[in-house]
Amino acid sequence: MKWLSRAVSIIAIFLLAFSSVSAQSASLNFKEPLTLKECVQITLENSSRIAVAKRSLTQAQLEVKDARAGYLPRLDLSADYQVDDTHNKIEWTEDHYEAKASLTETFYDNGKTQARTKQAKARLEADRVDFQKIRDELIFEVTGSYYALLKAEKMLRVKDEGLKQAQAHLDLAKARHRIGTAPKSDILKAEVGVGSSELDLIEAENTLSLARMTLSNVMEIDLNTPLLVSGAEEIEPIEMALDECLDLALRDRPEIREAEISLRIDEIDLKLARKEVWPSIEVAGSYNIDADQLINEYDWEESTGWEIGIKTSFPIFDAGQTRRGVTKARINLENTRTEADQLAKNITLEVKKAYLTLKSQQKVIETTEKQVAQAKESFDAAQGRYKSGVAPMIEVIDAQASLNNARTNYVKAIYDYQMAIFTLNKAMGGITMQ
Repeated sequence: MKWLSRAVSIIAIFLLAFSSVSAQSASLNFKEPLTLKECVQITLENSSRIAVAKRSLTQAQLEVKDARAGYLPRLDLSADYQVDDTHNKIEWTEDHYEAKASLTETFYDNGKTQARTKQAKARLEADRVDFQKIRDELIFEVTGSYYALLKAEKMLRVKDEGLKQAQAHLDLAKARHRIGTAPKSDILKAEVGVGSSELDLIEAENTLSLARMTLSNVMEIDLNTPLLVSGAEEIEPIEMALDECLDLALRDRPEIREAEISLRIDEIDLKLARKEVWPSIEVAGSYNIDADQLINEYDWEESTGWEIGIKTSFPIFDAGQTRRGVTKARINLENTRTEADQLAKNITLEVKKAYLTLKSQQKVIETTEKQVAQAKESFDAAQGRYKSGVAPMIEVIDAQASLNNARTNYVKAIYDYQMAIFTLNKAMGGITMQ
């Protein structure tokens, strides 16, 4: 019956695996709408880019430890056993084996270990800044997708309300036609309005589905997840002047810090290249133990010894390779400086664009808000005149279209403004959402 117990075990394993997958899937069936902060948290937890960046940080930390190892003593153990044509008898004697232990310390190496350690620390700092930049980019991406989904949901409600209004006009036209107070053409015009509203609703539903899948993709969850989001339409004006925004950007942007670190790394590269041109001095000491002699003679003093050596070298001729290395390092440094200057200009332009867009969106909200109020008043008036038999159906349809457009523009302005705020914060390097 061993096969039966083994089969039962295999089935149990599969059931456990399936239950864990089902539990994971169930956990993604969000019953409550997610806030922006929750979406960001899920994204940062699931992101493969974050995982890769963390592994890169670990590698950089190991590189620092490797560089620092040059300051520490090195312990080497070596042993070998051999048989040759002279001593071909396999036996444990000093003619057959050799064993040694050496403890070596480099006291001075022309400053190369110190320079390499500084360089490794700078690269670690650069990887940390790069990690922050990746994190900020993910937050910005999920924020954009989040507001796009909110906008799509709001747009769907606007289009649905427009369809209900169009259907109400059609019902009113039919009722008035039955009692002989409206011509057949009013029904036909109202039906055209309903068809147009239905097309708008279909397009809004499709936009909502795409927005939901886009956010799910950014969050790296199943695209079929029934994702719901919630958000307040609070408008928080920015009081900072453009000069303040620029100062913050040129101080806090991760790219600026990366450029500064790259300059430090290239400066160290140039120093290391120059060290190869000039004479190098190296001071090293070692303490050695001749294990086979110690085993055979039992004399510690005869079997051990220490030495300190000074080694100096001067490159006489290497076909100009060393000096070309200095030239290349200097060119890399100058290129990095040029790129840093251009980066500052690009960031300045980015901040100015974001600032002007934000100010423009503030005015757009004010304008569209007035348009909605005016369009609503015009629509109510047209509808009232039509019910009284004074205005034609086409006036009501035109007024309804104007109201729908005004509401659509207002919804778009609301969420475009929210994104404009976040875009300016990103341009200033001020994304701090946890």
